[in-house]
Amino acid sequence: MNITNSFKRVERVRPSSTYIDHNRFESLIRNRLSTDYRLDIDNDDHYWQAMETLPIGFVGGSKGRDHLSNILKGGSIDSDYILFVREELKRKMLMLESERWANGYPSDEIFDTVIEYVLVKHLRSIINIHFEMFTNVDPQSDDSIIKAYYSKQRMDKEMEVYRKFSSNTI
Repeated sequence: MNITNSFKRVERVRPSSTYIDHNRFESLIRNRLSTDYRLDIDNDDHYWQAMETLPIGFVGGSKGRDHLSNILKGGSIDSDYILFVREELKRKMLMLESERWANGYPSDEIFDTVIEYVLVKHLRSIINIHFEMFTNVDPQSDDSIIKAYYSKQRMDKEMEVYRKFSSNTI
């Protein structure tokens, strides 16, 4: 048994909170394609490819930084970037679950709804909360502790909105 196989056993039912996994899950729910969302990856190469991040923010070079800067300023996501993310997501979903997707994917509209929500609304909110939470922090200051408390409440509220989106109720 190699290290990868040992690690996979821990992460067997669902991979860690990665972009690919969230978007796969959201696409399945929004299209009501299945009640079984488990992902069992037996191939080490497929597992690690699924863990790769998409080019968002600094890991995406200039295109990723430009995209992130634009959405943080209140902008939208460009259609070429949505197409790139959609096709990459489909490629990885097919690689991981070829039998499930043999007869086709959810509609492009569903993918785009998920991609736009996660990369624009959700990401913008999370980054803004983190920025406020971790700016001008003094661990000895009561103000910093109170700020952390209120930021955590905002984060919990944002994650509740994300849960509603995930359950297809908004």
